Amino acid sequence: LNNFTTLFSEATNRSAMLNTVVSSAIATLAAVAMGVVLAWMTSRTDTPMRRFFDNMFVIPFYLSPFIGAIAWTFLANPRIGFINKFFTEVIGFDAPPLNIYSLPGLVFVMALYYSPIVFLFVAGALRSMDPSLEEASRVHGRSVIGTTVRITLPVVMPAIASSALLVFLNAAGQFGIPAVIGIPMHYDVITTRIWVGLGYFPPKYTEAAAFSVVLLLFSVVVLSFQHRLMSR
Repeated sequence: LNNFTTLFSEATNRSAMLNTVVSSAIATLAAVAMGVVLAWMTSRTDTPMRRFFDNMFVIPFYLSPFIGAIAWTFLANPRIGFINKFFTEVIGFDAPPLNIYSLPGLVFVMALYYSPIVFLFVAGALRSMDPSLEEASRVHGRSVIGTTVRITLPVVMPAIASSALLVFLNAAGQFGIPAVIGIPMHYDVITTRIWVGLGYFPPKYTEAAAFSVVLLLFSVVVLSFQHRLMSR
């Protein structure tokens, strides 16, 4: 138990735990927003090339987040990023508009790589639900938006909630993206603090193990919440 006392006594470690919760929660909200909108577009609208986008939207799911984070540092680096160079040198911006080394940049990349999880969950739920529910709503005078808010979203809410909790757990345990984007801006999370601790000599194995237990407790709390939510 002394390992946990040491762990929580350091302000850096407490900050890393808070950063983990904050970045994971914001990334989850962003991923849910992206995934639900894309799933609704391909499943409930007549968007052209829907089947093509069905495959395109899940491409990030098959790619390494670590390599993707490195790619975004080349694109949105405030000094040498290709996108920033385009805006400053071609369009004439006075300052680079993007900075990947920021909390919004970190959250954006994580959301980009975890939104396919939400998309797959929600798209499957939308395609399996009874379309007569939406038809009855339209017959009784509800608009498309009203039907989506009052009928469609409540029916697929279990899929949204399950995917959101899964995204949160994956984001909290993610190492590659926080290592590439978070460490340069001194934004530590639990996984990067474990990695830093193992880089000492002698390695802080006990501190890393204590941090792992904290991460495990996060998972237990989230899964318990999911179980209670789904049981209702």
